[in-house]
Amino acid sequence: MPKGICLMEIHYLCGKLIIIIQAITMNIALALIVFLVAALLIWGIAEAHYKDFHYEEDKPHHPDPTAQKGPHKELNIRDIMRDNSTSGYNAVG
Repeated sequence: MPKGICLMEIHYLCGKLIIIIQAITMNIALALIVFLVAALLIWGIAEAHYKDFHYEEDKPHHPDPTAQKGPHKELNIRDIMRDNSTSGYNAVG
């Protein structure tokens, strides 16, 4: 009888190895399915909460003492570029 592992033992160990690999892949597949179900459930809950969410800008209790008084107009880029001078002495004045 030769020393080492015989063919029957190799066949038996390969069978056990295949069973272990199948169990691991089933666990990975099951974990992926559970993850996807949990993600969809959390997404659905977030969408339901978002539909009930209504944003209202905070109104200060006290007026801002640093706010400028009087009519002020916010300038767009064309208004700024019309009065803008970036060359020589005109840029200072």
